Amino acid sequence: MNERLLGIYLRDHHAASAGGLALARRALGPYHPLAKQIARDRQALENVMRQLGAESSTMRVGIVLVAERVGRLKFNGRILKRSPLTRVVELETLIVGVRGKEALWTALRRAALSLRGIDLDALIESARAQGRELDELRLGAAARAFARFDRGAEAPINGDAMVSDPDPPVLEPSSRASGSSGRANYSRGWPG
Repeated sequence: MNERLLGIYLRDHHAASAGGLALARRALGPYHPLAKQIARDRQALENVMRQLGAESSTMRVGIVLVAERVGRLKFNGRILKRSPLTRVVELETLIVGVRGKEALWTALRRAALSLRGIDLDALIESARAQGRELDELRLGAAARAFARFDRGAEAPINGDAMVSDPDPPVLEPSSRASGSSGRANYSRGWPG
């Protein structure tokens, strides 16, 4: 095992996970099931790092967190209030991060590392399920953001809920379960 390269790889993923967790808590809310899963996965990565003797890089984590905050300053068609496009872009960014996390777990599994208390297969499946849930949220946000409005009409032409709805629906699990875990899929009813 090349400990130096593995340490660099783990530190890079650890730093990226800091940004991903910050984004998930902001985009989904700190109590959303996906944000909680992303936090648990980051803890699993920290456990892997401890077992393999890879220390985290405060500098890398700090740079990623600054980049995540700077990323909030994107121009999405609105200046004074949050744009519906912001939600689409944030969810797409989270999907990329979750796919990177899945790649991490599959790489560690292929390297056949001996890790106590770490179920890489479960972490891989969890990342895949998270990706599916995020994609459902992304598609719903895109449908709302890109809905055509008839000038002067009270609702979009395609019948979707208005983006500027003052009373957005509350978080309710849909009737479909995501993956084999039995967790509820929160893709419907989540405010955009």
